[in-house]
Amino acid sequence: MPKMSEVKKSSARKILVPKKEVKKNEEISATPKITPVKPKGPIAILCHWRTGSSVLAKVLRACGMIIGNEQTLWDSITCENQCEHSLMNQAGDQISLGNNLEKNKVLAKSILLAYKAEATKHGWDNYGLKFTHALQATCWAELKAIFEECWPDARYVISRRSVEQIIAAMNDPNWPEQKIKDSYTSCEAAVNYLVKEKGAFIINYPDDHSSGEIKKVVEALGLTWTKEAEGVFSK
Repeated sequence: MPKMSEVKKSSARKILVPKKEVKKNEEISATPKITPVKPKGPIAILCHWRTGSSVLAKVLRACGMIIGNEQTLWDSITCENQCEHSLMNQAGDQISLGNNLEKNKVLAKSILLAYKAEATKHGWDNYGLKFTHALQATCWAELKAIFEECWPDARYVISRRSVEQIIAAMNDPNWPEQKIKDSYTSCEAAVNYLVKEKGAFIINYPDDHSSGEIKKVVEALGLTWTKEAEGVFSK
């Protein structure tokens, strides 16, 4: 797995990004000291798959993040289980593969703009979605500009997990070990950009959940920790 080393930033946040291979996951940390960010606006939960991102999304939802409604194309039947926007994920998957590129870019843009419009209409202070494919290089190459245009004030939260744990969690002959590693490392450029330029938070699964470090991120986002959130990780 790529080693996670510190990225020096002008802000008080310390975020760790991949560099060299390591055996353990303890080098990946959220932040020992977290500077509060803008306590209102969109929250983009970005991740590689099998990184505990559904747990993260459910925690933030339990702490007050609005996940959407019918107007944002949030379908409670298809979206609830993983707490992710299924259409946004489908668009990202197809963008990463280079399939129907313009059509899927238009879909992704329309979803983000729908969230913004609904937030204005209903007075949502904190709203967001989980997007599994966005960090992978081919997807981020197209989506970076869309996020900048549609959600310029977004707060980014990245769910991370060691590549060894991801490999162990996979049971798919179509995804051999090297293919998973290549997919994982393809996220590096997006992670570096979001950390350095956008002050993204990193939540390391499962360590930052079990240690309670995630509570600091919740507070910095302007959300409120709840008993419901406390129970999400233990489920």
